[in-house]
Amino acid sequence: MRIPISGMTCQACASTIQDAISSLPGARDVQTNFALKQLNFDGVELDLVIKTLQSLGYDSPSTQSDSIFHVQEVEDLGLDETRKAKRQFLLALALGLPEFTMGMGLWPSFLPHWPPFIDAILAGVVVFIAGLQIHKRTIKQLKNGHLNMDTLVTLGSVAALIKAFALLLRGSSMPGFEAASTIIVFILLGRYLEARSRRATYSATAELFSIFQHPVIRLHDGREESISGLELKTGDHIKLRPGEISPVDGVIVDGKTQVSDQALTGEVIPKPVGPGSKIFSGTTVIESPITLLVKEAGQESFLGRLILELEKAQTQTVPVQRLADRVTSFFVPGVITFACLASLVQFLGGLVCLLAAKTNFVYVPAEIYHLHQLPVEMRFIDIFVIGVVSFLLCLLATLAPAFKGARLNPVEGLKYD
Repeated sequence: MRIPISGMTCQACASTIQDAISSLPGARDVQTNFALKQLNFDGVELDLVIKTLQSLGYDSPSTQSDSIFHVQEVEDLGLDETRKAKRQFLLALALGLPEFTMGMGLWPSFLPHWPPFIDAILAGVVVFIAGLQIHKRTIKQLKNGHLNMDTLVTLGSVAALIKAFALLLRGSSMPGFEAASTIIVFILLGRYLEARSRRATYSATAELFSIFQHPVIRLHDGREESISGLELKTGDHIKLRPGEISPVDGVIVDGKTQVSDQALTGEVIPKPVGPGSKIFSGTTVIESPITLLVKEAGQESFLGRLILELEKAQTQTVPVQRLADRVTSFFVPGVITFACLASLVQFLGGLVCLLAAKTNFVYVPAEIYHLHQLPVEMRFIDIFVIGVVSFLLCLLATLAPAFKGARLNPVEGLKYD
């Protein structure tokens, strides 16, 4: 069984879904394809799988599919997600950009500066309205004991917002609400660009699938009727006119013409065919109309099997990808642990320095325990260490999906002669 999934935002999401579905009684052959937003499984009722997905914060808008006929649905799902991601990003950008420019001192001097409580309202809308879906998925993930990239985004944005509110209540003129807004803006920008890129990964497959949806003339009891290529069966007779693409594999029973196999072989020179010649799905008729006896249709045709092989290649997991998946599964816990340790060390270090200075046990300059007055050298070391560790963790999370290799293994019967 194969169903599309909405709501996956990172490889950790795919791993979480695969682990959850694999733990269901009777589940086998479970594979989650993050690139195509699909879940392959067997041995489990579809309703149970969908309920499990919804409990994790994801959803599937379709029924099961064992054939190539789900391609258009996945394409539509990708289009909906792209539009939704674009709307969320534009909302966050429209409200967050003024905050960022004002907080960074880039606001034009001839424009009036609004009071900090306006920043608080705008930041609240960006974090809790534009980023609402992120926080909802985080809550559902935490209820099920899972962590993903949404968890980090929620922790970072909400923590920055709480700190800014605390500074505002203390009378600060620059509480820093732009930090919370900027996190959401950049995350939503990344999600939007990712959605566009992901659509491109299967747009070629969708274009191939569209050949099956083109109307074709079927000859039935001496009459001509126009039907979808998806409805053709072995033994049907169809009429192909110049400019039409064959949706089936078949043999010419009447007519002579020139055909182009460019979509299949890349050969741009047409070739002559006549009665007895074999035509493959994806072949374009150039000159005269022909009558074709259908031999293979749908997923049994050459083009159908090619689409299945392309999708199968996307779902294959090479050994280095399995290693990358295992490593990236520690990414989010690692970042949270690192942040907690850094906060703990900073707090304990400041507390020790403060106690030592207050008790005159040892002389400690005031700028040491007032963390905002750290010397330039110490601030540089602090930023350098945090920056290097964060860069390595982010680099690992970014490059891990690139280890995924798509391989097309030779398949018996998938030959073009």
